[in-house]
Amino acid sequence: MDLIGEENFVRFMNESNDDACPDYSINKKAITDVDVVNIIEKMFGIKALMIQYEKREMIEHICKEILKIEGVSTRQLARVTGLSINLIWRL
Repeated sequence: MDLIGEENFVRFMNESNDDACPDYSINKKAITDVDVVNIIEKMFGIKALMIQYEKREMIEHICKEILKIEGVSTRQLARVTGLSINLIWRL
């Protein structure tokens, strides 16, 4: 407050803008962890938690295919597979 003053702060906070959050969509499809587990089993015939024991190439293939599905996040994939989120980000 000392830098800009209370009056300028209040004016700034009350200004309207057209900013939008690019990652947020009202119509975004939500997929539960259970759904992701079932999708993995159906598509690849493997339990989600067993992916971490596969060869690197297979892990990469499965993760890339699952992340193409609308509503599946990187964090969610890490959670259901037991894979490191950093590993998934590097794919």
